[in-house]
Amino acid sequence: MRLVAITEAGRELVAERRRAQCARVDDLLAALPELGVQALLEAMRTVLPIVQRMVQAAPQRCVPGGGSAP
Repeated sequence: MRLVAITEAGRELVAERRRAQCARVDDLLAALPELGVQALLEAMRTVLPIVQRMVQAAPQRCVPGGGSAP
C-alpha cells in the first residue's frame, strides 16, 4: 500500500474543481426544459442502483506501484 499526502493547496484545487463542475451541471440542468429534467431524473433513478451494484460487485483493480484503483 502506498500512502500519499495532499497539501492544503491540493485540497483547495480539488474543492475549486468540484465547485466548478457543480456550477456547470447546475447551468446545464437550468437550460433543460421541465420535461427534459423529469426524463433525466427518471433515468437516474433507474440507472443509479444498477451502477452502484456493478461497482460493489466488481473486483478491485490493482494499479502500478501497489494499492488498488478507485
